[in-house]
Amino acid sequence: MKKVYAKNVVWLILERLSAVISGFFVSIEIAKGLGPNDYGILVQCLALVALSSNITRLGIDSYLVKETSNLNSSNSLPIGQLYTASCLLSLVPAIVIVFVFYYFSEANLILSLTAIASVSLIFQSFNSYESILQGTLEAGTIVKVRTIALLGSAIVKLLLVHFDSPIHWIAASYILDQAILCFLYFGFFGARRLFSLVDVMKFPTSLYLAILRSALPLAIATMLATLLIRMDQLMLGWFTNSTEVAIYASAAKLTEAKLMIFGGASIVAIPFLGEKGAVSSTERQNTLLIVAFIVAVLVVMVLLPNANNVIRYSFGAAYEEATYAYTILLVGLPIIFVNNMIGRILLSDGKTKDIVFRNLMAVIINFFTNLILIPTHGSLGAASSTIIALTLTTIPLLAKRTWRA
Repeated sequence: MKKVYAKNVVWLILERLSAVISGFFVSIEIAKGLGPNDYGILVQCLALVALSSNITRLGIDSYLVKETSNLNSSNSLPIGQLYTASCLLSLVPAIVIVFVFYYFSEANLILSLTAIASVSLIFQSFNSYESILQGTLEAGTIVKVRTIALLGSAIVKLLLVHFDSPIHWIAASYILDQAILCFLYFGFFGARRLFSLVDVMKFPTSLYLAILRSALPLAIATMLATLLIRMDQLMLGWFTNSTEVAIYASAAKLTEAKLMIFGGASIVAIPFLGEKGAVSSTERQNTLLIVAFIVAVLVVMVLLPNANNVIRYSFGAAYEEATYAYTILLVGLPIIFVNNMIGRILLSDGKTKDIVFRNLMAVIINFFTNLILIPTHGSLGAASSTIIALTLTTIPLLAKRTWRA
């Protein structure tokens, strides 16, 4: 069993690296092709879709992984009902977006782009099969399917940018991220197997209550984490302009790439801290946090003197103003990474409520600091707010762990 876990970890690392590489370079090319103003509008659109995505998947993924791991076969799982519920939930964000964002600047364009990109939520609903594969430790299949989907959508996006396609076509290309996955999983499992599982028109109340009881805390934690990441971009759009959104998004994208690579390393580290029971050992967990902090500090020391060059060579001269926001996020990288690692440790210890509370406090702090800093400092204020929120929520957790140790 240990070999199976190790093999799945390797596959997950490969998938993470392929996602970082394709997503990072494609985003850079799109940013260069569209220019700061249009790219800022697209970023706001994708932020809304990302928030909506958490609503459509409310607890379903976690429930499937948990239930599948307890079964010899996935044949008894109610995939049809879950897919139907997820499709219905995908209609909720469209209604919310229309009512909430109708009165904001550039809202008509943002709404039209969001409506286009939101089609991906319907396809995403069909990807419940991915959770089944996670539960049965078939990460290899996930990676192969995801890699094909990433490459396919990346090629289309790059071609659209190369031919100077309108921003609406760029937004539509993000549908492919989930659409290709949908068709690949559909082909992998087969239509007959899908529709022979259940009556998709049945809606057993007990099923949805079980999902909510099992996965709602983690689903809330995930939604709060997504809101924390996307809040800066949306509030910049409300209080400043799309160019400021693009400036901040380019700095955040560079930081996000480093964090995802660190996150891949943590996937390896946490399950193999030691023998059975070592993952819950406070001493070993604290050692992991110290190592993570030191590695992040070393990365900052290497990259900080060249922050301006990193922005210029990555996104171009039009995004050079992002150097200041990138510098702030880079200085805060050790805190960002330690915060991420603490979240993984809390999850491995089953302390979902602690994760919810931590994320909720971070969202609240970030919201009010954004209200103060963004109107006067723009992207610089957004970057500062993020680091302040993460610092104020990370230090108490570290102090608590140190005191217990």
